[in-house]
Order: sequence, then C-alpha cells, then structure tokens
Amino acid sequence: MTHRLAAPVLAVALLCCGVFAAPPAASAGVGWNARFVVGVPAPPPLRAEVALHRPGRGHVWVRGFYDWDDFHRGYRWVPGAWLRPPRLHAYWVAPRYEMRHGRRCFTRGYWR
Repeated sequence: MTHRLAAPVLAVALLCCGVFAAPPAASAGVGWNARFVVGVPAPPPLRAEVALHRPGRGHVWVRGFYDWDDFHRGYRWVPGAWLRPPRLHAYWVAPRYEMRHGRRCFTRGYWR
C-alpha cells in the first residue's frame, strides 16, 4: 500500500472500528461525547504530523491524538486522517483532555 492510499484507507478503518464514534456517557453530568479517565497521567505532547496529499476536494485533515488504552494501561497514538465532513460548512472539533470534578475527562472529536 502506498502512502497516498494509507490515509483514506486508515480513515475508513477508523470509522468502521468506531474510533471516531462517541462512547456512552460514563457518569451523570458528562456529555454523550465524553468519558472520565480516572487515575491516569496527562497525555504526552501531540506528535508532529505531515498531512499527505489530499485525496480529493472537500476533504479536511483531522489531526491525530492520544487515546487512553484501558487494556494496556497507557496512551496509544491514533494517527490523523483526511475525512470528508458529513455536511456543508461542518467543521471538526478536535478531541481533548480536560479536568472536570477533579478528574481527567476525555472528549472525543466531533463534527459541528
């Protein structure tokens, strides 16, 4: 597989596996797009990524992020990908970690 095909194929694989899907809320008062990650250190700094050739008109680069892996008890890098917005004028809100109620909370990225 060439590098030019890797990003679109990866984007489809991530969408099919539910990486960009929102998990159910973990606690009352936490939005549908967030979950608490308790007792974990802050994520590492984001990696520098190079957006490869845009696969077509209308595609938007969605940068990678660190996601907490409960099984391995550590962060794993989810690489960036070119994605098409679901509708005209939609924009990507990047995933982020915030402190809520004294606990680290991960909010997945979403289209707005």
